[in-house]
Amino acid sequence: MYLTGILQAFTLVILASCFNILIRFASMNFDIEAVVFAAISIVSASLVLSIFAGPGKLVGNTLKNPSTWFYGIASIGIFVLDVYLTRYVSATEMSLFGRFAIPVSFLASLFFFKRAQPKTDLIGLVFVGIGLAYLFSLQDRDVIWVIFYLALATGIVQAGEVIFAETHKQSEQAQESGNMRDKARVVGFVSFITSMMFLLFAIIGSIFKQYVLPQSEYLAFFPDIARYAHPSSIWLGLLYGVFLSSIYRYFFWSASYKIKSDNIIALMAFVPLLTLAAEWLLSFTSAFSKNESVFEGERGYQLLIACFIITFGSALSVFLRVRTAVKKERTGSLWDDIKRAMSIQKEDITIRQVSHGMDDYETVIASIEHCKGCVKTAAELLDVPEAAIEVIRDGKGRDAFVSEISQEVSRRFRQNVALSDALTGLDNRTAFMAALKAGTVSKAKFTVFFLDLNKFKPVNDTYGHEAGDAILKEVATRLTATLPKASTIARIGGDEFVVLIKCDKDKANFYIDKIKAAINKPFKTNIVDTDIAIGVSIGTATFPTDATTAKDLLQIADNGMYEDKER
Repeated sequence: MYLTGILQAFTLVILASCFNILIRFASMNFDIEAVVFAAISIVSASLVLSIFAGPGKLVGNTLKNPSTWFYGIASIGIFVLDVYLTRYVSATEMSLFGRFAIPVSFLASLFFFKRAQPKTDLIGLVFVGIGLAYLFSLQDRDVIWVIFYLALATGIVQAGEVIFAETHKQSEQAQESGNMRDKARVVGFVSFITSMMFLLFAIIGSIFKQYVLPQSEYLAFFPDIARYAHPSSIWLGLLYGVFLSSIYRYFFWSASYKIKSDNIIALMAFVPLLTLAAEWLLSFTSAFSKNESVFEGERGYQLLIACFIITFGSALSVFLRVRTAVKKERTGSLWDDIKRAMSIQKEDITIRQVSHGMDDYETVIASIEHCKGCVKTAAELLDVPEAAIEVIRDGKGRDAFVSEISQEVSRRFRQNVALSDALTGLDNRTAFMAALKAGTVSKAKFTVFFLDLNKFKPVNDTYGHEAGDAILKEVATRLTATLPKASTIARIGGDEFVVLIKCDKDKANFYIDKIKAAINKPFKTNIVDTDIAIGVSIGTATFPTDATTAKDLLQIADNGMYEDKER
């Protein structure tokens, strides 16, 4: 689970960098309205997640949970503080000052969550502090304390946003259930509430700017009312929300649960560097001009130094924790574990990680054994993805199906594996006896047919067991095709089959003739070139005419089969 969270966190870093690139490109070419873009992207992301999740549980409690509303307030707070911070510093410096969240999350982890912090965290924190101090030394002395308080507030609110996601009760329940739709439902609903709060905040701000305080510089970042219909801002917001923000928000909440808030915040320190690298590469294309927004101006190299110091400190603080946690989960080589973690995420709707999942592991192993080592067939019998079977098999008890899927898998295991004949796919003795006993309770009239193949032993002796197995499979196919769909057909021994059909004794004779006609036809196999001829002896017993218990009915039918064989 931890390695999956790390992969999700690095995906967040990539998506956040993509967001920076998109904003840079859009501001150069489309004159987007930032508030409208942000609002539309959150709304569209929430709708995508909600549509994917569909109706279900946890929505009502998510609405009532204070963490839902605090998360929304924190998201708005980050936007507002970033806007005001950019009045005094560049966008790049604003992004770096956001790393104030690292020491804030460290303190929250230490005092609020009572998590033990390794020495490397303190060393990393020192580097982050040095980087932030160096960054402050580059600022205008007249406004340095304003910048400090804004940066500190930004760090506190950013840390709070991640902590609210980590500790959100309904999110924890969804994560523990392992159901991808439950997770998406919670994230989608929280995002929807956040988007409505953001829209309401923005519209109220725009109204005050336009009609109440038109000269106020503090409201300048709110758009005019007419700008809420700006086409480019709407379309780009929709595209970003549907294709990037929805994934970002899902991974943000999932990773917050898996690897905790302090690690998320530390890893996000890589965003400025990755953005720089991406913009540098894109600057060689005609669609993207030379980078002027990242590390721009006379202090460019100084900002670059500050960025490297802060990123190094963040990496140092998170490295040992990640290394220790991943080492505990190691089941093979690192590359195998990464592939396994990616498979778990891909099959997230089916699989959850647990400390002890031996029941599902034993079910999977028994199913693969039943199918003579064929994972694909085992997956078909249990009706789950083949990759899910492989993850649970390789996890050796560390993974399990999500609870509702596990119940269905157990039912299919009983029906298709435990109660199924491995060779023919028909019911086995246990399944047939259960159906026979159920029939005697229902009081409806039915007949039991006991079949034994004639001249089958010479087939095995002459042509080998592979040819014999092919004949048995074909017998099963012919019986299934010949008899009514509602019939219960089972193989209970080497060449012994039993059938239960709802019919009286007179109708039973009709089915005896049909069965013998089907079995008496020559058999063709890929094992031998010649046709193989066998026959069948059949005995019957009708409920309740001949007997009223399952044991007696089967015994009478068995005796009748021997009588037929002697004729």
